Amino acid sequence: MVRPLILASASPARLRLLEQAGLSARVIVSGVDEDGVEHLPPADAVLALARRKAAAVAAVAADLDLEAPALVIGCDSLLELDGRAEGKPPSPAAAADLWRRMRSRTGLLHTGHCLIDTATGTTAATTDTALIRFGDPTDREIDAYVASGEPLRVAGAFTLEGFGAPWIDSIDGNYGTVTGLSIPVLRRLLRQFGLEMVDLWRAAGTPVADDFRARVEGVVAALQPGEIVSYGDVAAEAGRPGAARAVGKIMATPDPGRELPWWRVVTATGRLVPGLEIEHARRLAAEGITIANGHVSRPGRRRQ
Repeated sequence: MVRPLILASASPARLRLLEQAGLSARVIVSGVDEDGVEHLPPADAVLALARRKAAAVAAVAADLDLEAPALVIGCDSLLELDGRAEGKPPSPAAAADLWRRMRSRTGLLHTGHCLIDTATGTTAATTDTALIRFGDPTDREIDAYVASGEPLRVAGAFTLEGFGAPWIDSIDGNYGTVTGLSIPVLRRLLRQFGLEMVDLWRAAGTPVADDFRARVEGVVAALQPGEIVSYGDVAAEAGRPGAARAVGKIMATPDPGRELPWWRVVTATGRLVPGLEIEHARRLAAEGITIANGHVSRPGRRRQ
């Protein structure tokens, strides 16, 4: 029997790396606080956060209806430049400043990996590092790249794919480490549990990642021009870069809505986005919310 694999991340890039390696993963976002590691060297900080994320998801894995005890993989990435950790830029201005500092230079991308076997509680963890050689974008190119929104969603404000690809000259290290999850590192962690990669290969015809990516794409396609769907501090706007990543994070949030208003899962016009009503059906029902003609309403409350 293939052991279930849970990815403690909403990152489409990490999920795609697992899929391409023949692994089917269930996506659950940890929702952990990422503060408290600022005093650590970047390589240690990502390992601490990877452990934190994996542990949080492993703690709820026992409540899932699975055929066998799950394996949980958690990851976290940071760029190190001049000995300083650079995560996701907090603002467009910070992203532009970072790019002006790192153009024509090299940096280190650290990704922490933590694998937990929920059958035994055993943990295996390590950090992998890759060297990044940045290109020399002009100020105009930097401003245009920042305006795309892409660098605000990733550690170090860059990606190997997408709009940022032209300004990554080369890397020394594993591609997956830079993207967010190294498959060779995962293989080595599995070995510590007496498992091999082939033990996790999905059978031919098995739905990939519970069709999670397909469901995300369906929700994104259902968004109408100019529409925004948000949940907490995550928002996805139709036609904007990163919409799929944002929707994926919303959909992967476990048991959402306990501390946030119910209308966070609908668009600004109150239209319930097709797909999200499935993900949040229990929450909506618990709030006494009704659905009619694609919209939601709640007695006694103005529709948001």
